Amino acid sequence: MALRRLASNAAANVTNGAAAAVFQLGLTAIMARTGDPHDLVVWSLAASLASLAPLLGCNLCMAVARRLAVARGDGPDAGPVRAVMFAAQVLTHRLVGTAFGLALFLGVAVPLAYPHLCDHRPWTTGITVAGFFFGSSWIVRSQPLQGWLLAAHRNWPIAAAGLYARAAAIAAAWALLANRLPGWAIAVAAGTTLWIAVPSMARHVRPELESLPMPSGPSVEQRHLTKIAVGFAAWAASSTIIQGSTVPWVAWLEPSAATPFFLAFTLVTVIVGAVTAAANALVSPIAILLVQKDLTAARALARRSGLLSWLSANLALGIAYATLPMILRMWTGTHGAQAAETKPFFALLALQHGIRSSGIVPSIVLAAGAAPRTMLRAIVPEACLALLLAVPLGAAMGPHGFLLGLAVAATAGVLTAATMTSREVLAERSLHWGSTTATILILTLLTAFGWLAAVGLWRF
Repeated sequence: MALRRLASNAAANVTNGAAAAVFQLGLTAIMARTGDPHDLVVWSLAASLASLAPLLGCNLCMAVARRLAVARGDGPDAGPVRAVMFAAQVLTHRLVGTAFGLALFLGVAVPLAYPHLCDHRPWTTGITVAGFFFGSSWIVRSQPLQGWLLAAHRNWPIAAAGLYARAAAIAAAWALLANRLPGWAIAVAAGTTLWIAVPSMARHVRPELESLPMPSGPSVEQRHLTKIAVGFAAWAASSTIIQGSTVPWVAWLEPSAATPFFLAFTLVTVIVGAVTAAANALVSPIAILLVQKDLTAARALARRSGLLSWLSANLALGIAYATLPMILRMWTGTHGAQAAETKPFFALLALQHGIRSSGIVPSIVLAAGAAPRTMLRAIVPEACLALLLAVPLGAAMGPHGFLLGLAVAATAGVLTAATMTSREVLAERSLHWGSTTATILILTLLTAFGWLAAVGLWRF
């Protein structure tokens, strides 16, 4: 792929990530200004749980993109291409139904699990959680469309659709705030408005898709997609569930820390998410290099882009940490947590996500070229350590111990992904100087020692 196309797709991904960041920051600022502190507390739970909604999409867009690459390589017959999309639509309808059911379940379960945060208004808490969770499930519905556009190396329609939808959602939320409507109405309106991204994306896909022959074997493609999607889903689910459950878990461990932790968590995930979004533009070029068996070029691209991603993420996190009081003052106004309460959480989260940033590109290489079974094996060490180390530390030491345990689990996760990438995709000697594993190990150590020296994590 030409460098210009790669840069354009990276810019599109950054735009999409920036739109998501502005949306999340903007809605949090709006909730902080409703005049009711209860709204911000409930919003912190609703937004965190809604971050899990994309998991229901099972990363189907990546599975679709991979299958489309195979189908288009079969020759001039376009039948298999439409079969892939037909099968993806069938799977997506089932996943959207699951998302709706889960939204209803969360709307009932969250007020029961957090009665101390509901301020005797469980129904508004349930509506906020359920409404915004299902609103965030638009990403599930758009998975086949995104897969089609990714396979065609057209990232800008995806970014534009997300940008329009999020801008409209912020405008709707601001209008409701100006009319002094309650926080639950703002959350439901914003979530509902997000769904306009689906038809916006579909208009770029349907004309070309409908011109293709009708599929002859969608059930075969459905089995292929399901197999690939299970690998993608399980691989992505581990880190997303760990991250998405941290705010509810911290709120349960220490209710008074829910708001400051949510603010720190939002800032850190926005920063690292922007870097990850830019790096995701590498999926197609790396996949092409792997198909062409050009492992030398794939290694070089992965190494250079990995260093750039790690450096960008940690530099941005350091700047945000240094200017945190100003950021909080401008962002949440008088209703936000004080910087003194938020800074320790930000430092611990920056340690964890700074380590994760070193594994962004190896994870992309796995997504582009690894077998589903390999991706399943890659999640085991981190998931086990999160459960067996971070959770007990949280129970014994509170939120700070929980976050330190997650940092250790993240280290195990990125080293495992790097080792599998090195051995099973890039065909390297894992412990060779300059290999993916050796590079990630060095970056992980630099991240840990750098944050310890810069912010004194031992004090927390």
